[in-house]
Amino acid sequence: MLAFASSLKSPLDGMFRSQFLQITSALESVNRFALNEIYLVISSGLRDTLIRYGQTQANFAEVAFRAEMPPLLRGASLGPGNMYDAYLDSLPARPITRRAAVAQHAGSVQAGLVIAEGLTAPGLRVTERDTLAGSLEDGVLEPWLSGPSDARIELFTVLEALESDLPDWLRGAWDDIVRDGPKAASKVANCAVECIDRALRAASPNPELLSWLQGRSVAGELLHDGAPTRRARVMFIMRDRSARDTRLAAAQVEALVSLIQNVVADMQSVKHGEAPTIAVMRCWLLAAEAALSQLFLQV
Repeated sequence: MLAFASSLKSPLDGMFRSQFLQITSALESVNRFALNEIYLVISSGLRDTLIRYGQTQANFAEVAFRAEMPPLLRGASLGPGNMYDAYLDSLPARPITRRAAVAQHAGSVQAGLVIAEGLTAPGLRVTERDTLAGSLEDGVLEPWLSGPSDARIELFTVLEALESDLPDWLRGAWDDIVRDGPKAASKVANCAVECIDRALRAASPNPELLSWLQGRSVAGELLHDGAPTRRARVMFIMRDRSARDTRLAAAQVEALVSLIQNVVADMQSVKHGEAPTIAVMRCWLLAAEAALSQLFLQV
């Protein structure tokens, strides 16, 4: 398979090659995880996450490698995907609780990124989009959404302590999906991004953050027009965590916000079927909640 990917030459072929390598990398990482039998000693939450992550990639592999299929994964989830696969590969046989929890939440973020990116691919035919959305809803999104709720309750408690109305942005977005269906895309996108940005600002007050940045060699890269970037805020919030955890969280937060903002204007491209649009919005919110959990529920 790698020889096939390496033989592709044109710019469009290059996009297919990147997509091919991204999907196979994820599947190989999940397979190595299973072969190493780490699943025997880690939490059921991580096992469930990796089953869904692997199922997501398998569903895309079944569709993405068909003849005349447009590229589904075009780079938005590539960087954090490679980082997540490397993180998964680095897990020891008996990972500590924190590392298993990071792998669990980051896996949920990554599955959400891939689904949201793939279902909004330009040129994907309506029937193909509907079929893919249906398989992802049944095999990935429903089990994801109906899983244990204790972690979600804990996240909402932490967010409320940061800023009293933060959980309301997420609750309101879920309500919009139920009430308005596909028409709610712009509202759901705004709620997801606003909740992330407000949480980041509340947990990284500018005076403390700017003071922390002083003297750091990368400080200039973490400011835009003198204001801290999202990456800077993630790094400050996770300043007592490992550099590996921090890099992964920052890459996923940036990719998620960018994907939401870039895709929401093009949601009309999937208006022909309700299932794909609703699946994309659910992925935004599930990935946002997983990203926030990764930031605020770890020790």
